[in-house]
Amino acid sequence: MEKRTIRITGEGRKSYKPDQTIVRLNYEEVLPTYEEALKAATEYTVLTKKRAESAGIDAKNVTTTSFSIAPKTRSIKDANGNYHERLVGYEGSVGFSIKIPVDNALLSKLLYALREHEGTIRLMYVLKDR
Repeated sequence: MEKRTIRITGEGRKSYKPDQTIVRLNYEEVLPTYEEALKAATEYTVLTKKRAESAGIDAKNVTTTSFSIAPKTRSIKDANGNYHERLVGYEGSVGFSIKIPVDNALLSKLLYALREHEGTIRLMYVLKDR
């Protein structure tokens, strides 16, 4: 008997609704000394966790994604027209990620709790790893 081959050509698609909201926050501030910048960034970390908890979100869902303290300089032109870098302070920078289920009421409470946040806020809707 002769072997036969059947070929099928087609296209398939599958879509999923996101089941997790990730709220990303960034905070930056330039202060005169390293110690002041470190203290401010650390205090902002504690404050962000407290704000999330006030919205009913467990602190374990708030993670620090970045933390840095770096010298901040600016170029100054001298009398001879040459530029020199001058230290103007230290920039404290902290990034956060807050993971919550897709729940508009909970998201609304969180955004209200973060209303005095002094930086950027971004929302992402994703699928949790399974």
